[in-house]
Amino acid sequence: MKKRKKSSSLGERIIKIISLLIKKAIRKSGFFLLLSLLLPKISEDTKSDPRYCADWIKEIIHNQCNTLNLDAPELMSGPFHDALALSYVCDYGMIFVRCKDGISHNPLEYSSYEDLAIGANVMLGTVLEILKK
Repeated sequence: MKKRKKSSSLGERIIKIISLLIKKAIRKSGFFLLLSLLLPKISEDTKSDPRYCADWIKEIIHNQCNTLNLDAPELMSGPFHDALALSYVCDYGMIFVRCKDGISHNPLEYSSYEDLAIGANVMLGTVLEILKK
């Protein structure tokens, strides 16, 4: 009886397709030997188990928003770009500042000084509360 090969995830299949396309482009470019020495293997280094903000820190942030009379929604966001490494050794929370037109992680990202000040005040209050614990 043949063992069935474990099916790969969508992410793994996408990485494989991208890798093949890059290798094809390298061959076409005429720089195959040079680039194959510099880029011997394309691999994904972003695999991580899900990480979550600490409930006790989220509660403090929420309380600070209430104290400042802010109607701040709770957003679901992984810490991949901000706190992933720290998430393995300590609790963390994230405070998001409003961006014009919702554009983030882009050269067009813009937050007003007022929104930045609001975020800074939420962070200040949160840090002061954490220091009391």
